[in-house]
Amino acid sequence: AYRLLRRAKPSRVFVLGANHVRRLRGIALPRGELRLQTPLGSLQIDQGALQALRGDPLFVSAPAALKREHSIELQLPFLAHVAPAARIVPLVVGALTWNERRRAAHTLRGLLRPGDVLVASSDFTHRGPNYRYRPFASGGDVRRRLQALDLQAFGQLERTDLAAWVRFKHRTGVTICGFEALSLLREVLG
Repeated sequence: AYRLLRRAKPSRVFVLGANHVRRLRGIALPRGELRLQTPLGSLQIDQGALQALRGDPLFVSAPAALKREHSIELQLPFLAHVAPAARIVPLVVGALTWNERRRAAHTLRGLLRPGDVLVASSDFTHRGPNYRYRPFASGGDVRRRLQALDLQAFGQLERTDLAAWVRFKHRTGVTICGFEALSLLREVLG
């Protein structure tokens, strides 16, 4: 994906991160930061895009949600390497209702222009007692079965049917930390 991004030379990258740290309703925006530091250099935050988003009540100033959130941070060195001139729009996606997700996607689509890219940051299945998720009994080829489950999730996400993606999560109980960010990405892409 990042190899393709390097070739695309995006002018702006919207990074949709998962919300791991705090309970959050809506989508958190950074406040005040002009640049994001990485070991490979700094990236400029697109203040114009953030200002436009601040006009929508679903996009909230919640610096604490971004301060310790690693889902966006993990993407930044890759972006600094392949698209160092791109401006970044970091967004932590919290809980959204179906209608809120639609409204947020509509708002984001209104900002997108040629040269923009959306990146959703997510791990896939988290398994074990810490996550209260054990989809398969012990024994057997758990690793292979988890991989198959994740591939099914990717397959659902690739479809244009967001409702099927949501049903898949409820049916399987998968613990995809970036589920909301991926759902918003799917809704923006239509």
